[in-house]
Amino acid sequence: MQHLNTKYSKKISSSIWQNIGKVLVALLLLSAGTEIVARFILHRSIPKEIPVGTPLISGSETYDWFAQLQTERKELAQQFFSYAPYVLWRYRTFSGKTINIDANGNRFTTGSKCGKSSVRIFAFGGSNLWGAYVPDWETVPSYLQKRFRKAGRDVCIINFGQAGYVTTQSLIDLMRQLQDNHLPRIVLFLGGGNDVDAAYVSREAGVHDNYQIIASKLQNKPRLVAHWHRLFPNLALLLDSSALVTQNDIEKKQNSDLLSKKIVATYLQNIQMVLALGKHFNFSSHFYWEPALPSSRKQLTAEERTFLASIPAVQAQLHRQVYDDIKKEKRHHSLTLLTPIFDSTAERMWMDTNHFTPYANRRVGELIFDSLSTKSQISHP
Repeated sequence: MQHLNTKYSKKISSSIWQNIGKVLVALLLLSAGTEIVARFILHRSIPKEIPVGTPLISGSETYDWFAQLQTERKELAQQFFSYAPYVLWRYRTFSGKTINIDANGNRFTTGSKCGKSSVRIFAFGGSNLWGAYVPDWETVPSYLQKRFRKAGRDVCIINFGQAGYVTTQSLIDLMRQLQDNHLPRIVLFLGGGNDVDAAYVSREAGVHDNYQIIASKLQNKPRLVAHWHRLFPNLALLLDSSALVTQNDIEKKQNSDLLSKKIVATYLQNIQMVLALGKHFNFSSHFYWEPALPSSRKQLTAEERTFLASIPAVQAQLHRQVYDDIKKEKRHHSLTLLTPIFDSTAERMWMDTNHFTPYANRRVGELIFDSLSTKSQISHP
């Protein structure tokens, strides 16, 4: 009888463990499936700093390098970023036919050679300065380098642009260079658009891109919860209400007028800090507010109208509001508003909702060259 009870107990115990195993497998499969769904929902629900559009090449220019550039952009995206102190991310080293990035994470500037007597120009900004949809030789810094060399001036331009950088990140990047005793003669900043877009998503001025998402990954969590977050990051992020910003949330909670004034105030304060650094370290500073599609008055091409229509109305309005506010507050001789420079052309200037065409880069570069030639004392060799 005891033998039968023992055998029966073992059978029940085996059955229980089998059921537990089935439940665990089912939970694992359910969690994996939910993780996939969460990733899809997050992709659709969290506004991107720059809505992604497929560039359509049209107009008077054709680009035989574009296919190679797109291939290298995909390769670059697959290797992700490197962590960088205080500024959070930088590009990794990359070598290609159209994109080259050095060991410091800086995009190659065509024709730039830093000799002992060269005037060093540090260029800071986001992806428009970096050159999102153009090869090395079509970036704004490369165009500037070409123009200065053609004018017989010995300059060395370093492209410190990084994808998604707001002005505060560029300011910190400049500070890090000065700490390492890398001293420029001239510093220029091309940006403003990322300051607006990052504030639009986060409903807060002065923050970097993907603020809530990065913050959610750094919050203190119990060890078990932390392990679960590592196993199912998208599901965890979806359930973290502080990281999920929906379109309705933004439209309900965001006060565009107040937010705009805070964006402009932060930008102008950054200018003051750079000017103070320039006075101490003996360099001149020049700021250029980049043209934005929502605030442009140019005759838009069919593609540009499509891109503009894809920008959420509140985000487009914030761009216009910030531009109006910064025009009213413009009190720095070092600040130039570039927004009007596209108004007189019918050529396509944007490759997507935010990034410039090569022709637009040349227009921007030409104006910056004229500005630096007038405001800066760059001697002939």
